[in-house]
Amino acid sequence: MLGSGAVPLPGFLYFGTFCPKVPTRGGATTATTYIRPYKQAAGLSAVQTMEERFAYGLNLQKLGAVSSHLCDPATAAAEFLLVKSEYQAATARPVERGALFFQIRQAFPPGEVTAEEANKLGFETAMRWTKGKYQFFVCTHTDKGHIHNHIYFNSTAFDCSRKFHNFLGSSFALRRLSDRVCLEHDLSVIQNPKQHSKGRFLHYGQWVGEKPPSAQQRVRLAIIAALEKKPADFAAFLRLMEESGFAVKHGRGGVVSFLAPGQDKYTRLRASTLGAGFDPEDIRAVIAGERPLPELPKDAPPRSGRWGLSLTFKSAWPRARARLMNAGRKSTI
Repeated sequence: MLGSGAVPLPGFLYFGTFCPKVPTRGGATTATTYIRPYKQAAGLSAVQTMEERFAYGLNLQKLGAVSSHLCDPATAAAEFLLVKSEYQAATARPVERGALFFQIRQAFPPGEVTAEEANKLGFETAMRWTKGKYQFFVCTHTDKGHIHNHIYFNSTAFDCSRKFHNFLGSSFALRRLSDRVCLEHDLSVIQNPKQHSKGRFLHYGQWVGEKPPSAQQRVRLAIIAALEKKPADFAAFLRLMEESGFAVKHGRGGVVSFLAPGQDKYTRLRASTLGAGFDPEDIRAVIAGERPLPELPKDAPPRSGRWGLSLTFKSAWPRARARLMNAGRKSTI
């Protein structure tokens, strides 16, 4: 398995972990991006699925430049699978479960960049998106009216410690990151970019420049998104939740809980936690067409522990004082 300094294919640009600065030229429009997960295709093995998709990116008639990190693009399918096999041996989780890999497409306005510059921008975007912990390779295509990148990265971390989950809002976070990379190279302009007090740009994970939704709100949004896809039954609904990046846990008595990506605690599927319309029976009724989608409540502000203690003390004190008076002792409070 090759590291960042992969052996180059003839005629194409390769570079490793260090990504040199891109020559800059002004622009007015940001690059466009999207991210898509790929699962094992029907009738194909995991490695065949990856080879088929990767062959498109590595098509010599389209390719203008290629680079990689922790893999050789020519054998990336086998190398991705090797890491997945090690992950499966360590966790007993089958390779076929969930996404095999993700593809990021990053397109630039005509005339903004050369193929080599676009490839370096794609490499930097992928490195910052994966934090260097996942294998990836960047294919820059020049066959269209605009230059664009196809970035393929393994869904399993190179150290076999975790899998990447396409979290709610990941497309927006990726777009913010891509825009930030372009801005740093003076290739595009972002209107009113948010900054820290010291003038440093926000990290892409702080997307929106506002408070991100809570874990409960993310679960609600994912539930509504899954129900909008009209699953055939409750089991299909749970599979849609898993595909959107949420872990599903089944407890005693049919209790179902979801773990939002990046969270430590599960959120139980029940109205007392998520609000009216989010009980399992409510979800089943929506699936059966017997009731509309649940309404999305606004997140309540976190309750202060000190204030809660004060309320408890104030409500309990009159009863305690009465008991003291009845016992013949005068309260000193």
